[in-house]
Amino acid sequence: MSTVQEVQAALESMSPEDRIRVKAFLLHLTRVNDPAHKAELTRRLQHLESGGGVPRAQLEQLHEDLCKKNL
Repeated sequence: MSTVQEVQAALESMSPEDRIRVKAFLLHLTRVNDPAHKAELTRRLQHLESGGGVPRAQLEQLHEDLCKKNL
């Protein structure tokens, strides 16, 4: 098994994109068994399934506006 120092050295040699992936994985590990997080995901999914969310036209307009600003 790797030591913390070995993991840190490996992270230092990674590309920014790979570091982002590692960061997302670590965040996942901190939440995967958290009952409060699971409950929040369930609530959000139920909201979307019941018709909540942002209409497609509004998302397309937001995307267009961001593209115009090169964002």
